[in-house]
Amino acid sequence: MKRILLAITVLFPLMCIGQNADITINEKVFGTKPQDSIEIRGLVYEFPDNIYKYYLDTMSNFLTIQFRGLTKNQKKLNSEGYTLQYDMINKGVLWKKDLNYNMNHILQDYGSMFFTGPYHVSCLDIETGEKKWKTKNRIYVHDSGKGIVLSYKYNNIEGPTNYLECNDINSGNSLWERSITREYGWNDFFFSNDSTVLIISSGIHALNIKTGRGWNYYTTTGVEDYTTNIAMNAAGIALGALTGTYVLSSAHNVVTDIVSNTLVDSTSIYIASKDRLAKLNKNTGEIIWQQPFADKLASKSSIFISDSILYMINYGYAYMGSRQIEFGKPFIAAFNKDSGEQEYIIILDSKDDFIIDYKIVNNEFNLMFQNKLSKYSIATGNHLKTKEFETEKDKNKSLNYFVGNNVFVTTSDNKLVSLNTTDSATTYVFHENRIVLAYDNELNISDSINIDNLYLQYSKANNYSFINKDNKTIIVNETGNQIAELEVTSNAYLLNNTLYNVQGNNFIVIDLKEIIAY
Repeated sequence: MKRILLAITVLFPLMCIGQNADITINEKVFGTKPQDSIEIRGLVYEFPDNIYKYYLDTMSNFLTIQFRGLTKNQKKLNSEGYTLQYDMINKGVLWKKDLNYNMNHILQDYGSMFFTGPYHVSCLDIETGEKKWKTKNRIYVHDSGKGIVLSYKYNNIEGPTNYLECNDINSGNSLWERSITREYGWNDFFFSNDSTVLIISSGIHALNIKTGRGWNYYTTTGVEDYTTNIAMNAAGIALGALTGTYVLSSAHNVVTDIVSNTLVDSTSIYIASKDRLAKLNKNTGEIIWQQPFADKLASKSSIFISDSILYMINYGYAYMGSRQIEFGKPFIAAFNKDSGEQEYIIILDSKDDFIIDYKIVNNEFNLMFQNKLSKYSIATGNHLKTKEFETEKDKNKSLNYFVGNNVFVTTSDNKLVSLNTTDSATTYVFHENRIVLAYDNELNISDSINIDNLYLQYSKANNYSFINKDNKTIIVNETGNQIAELEVTSNAYLLNNTLYNVQGNNFIVIDLKEIIAY
């Protein structure tokens, strides 16, 4: 598991408190299993203040809770708060520490904790809260499983450098260093095997996690653009919960994320950038083939492979700070994945607009723009149909994104199933006007659904779906039948058949192994 850290810190004094000060534990009924009327009970840990964030370390069974109240007018969050470490096994507080949320952050991985602020990052002992080691480096990744921390070395004059350092997570001792540019931020980071990491940053950098050695492939994933004037740059852009990575731009005129996702198979790596689409040898980084792009064409994009063809959807936008800007041109393209030979490239006639989202339906690209949907043949790239939608321009109402399989609806026989499975000839789109539009293969609107009538699946385990609506959780089986209903909100977290939930100052633990057993 990986975490990325974009700010650095001051360590506040550790405070000792009583083992169970102002903390009570009670049992409560949260719902029933309707088939046999069995009550579903859970434990409620009541703390003295409202819970802002929490992290449960399943290795130690330590619960880290951050507390943050509201200002006097009850409209904004306080900048001051505190965190405490609670032992779930022995039911006692281990330590407590003040927090200033304008300067301090806590980042955790199984068995490790980092306390951050404006000047230093400190690695803490999770049981005592005491500092194990500290650094001025800007930490990008900490991985307890591998026992390492990756950070960029800090120079008192220049600030963060381009030298990536690997440290032992327990001692802080330096293991190796390597020069890897961070000019346009990290676009991705992942392990391609047990020992090799791929860092996507102005190209691809492969490194052995033990030695730091490996190959480099350089390409353009960002540019300095003086044509756009933005007063202030945000700290970074989150690329998604699944990658755990961030883009960090260093100046207000820097354009980032001019790159695709990275595809990796047993022998090769595929990536598109501003310059070109390329296939690399996975072990050596050698270019197997490449297809150059014309200037001012490529932008942020997605690539995927089907059979022997690599398809590319170029969105026509990139990022400047945290702001999405028009960049390049939207297009679709297809290439032979073995030879790189271009099958087609279709630049889309979409002036002052870019692709918001796409979905493959019946071997066709369904492309979403702000105010229209277009269909193109995947096989040939030929344009099939376009449907424009009336929008409330004064209210900035427009299409939003395609409905995913995690959106559920009630059927006529009172089952809860994914909306996308209810009609194979219908595709569903979220509209900003709090509705879902249903359209057929001819792009004709066949229905409109108020989002208040929809349910959202937030977790799944053992073929059971956990679906939320109106601050209640409904558990359904794979056929859509309701198994249980719980007084649990959508911020619940399911881990090893146990459901965890925060409600105000209460931390809730519900054991569901008898409900969702295999």
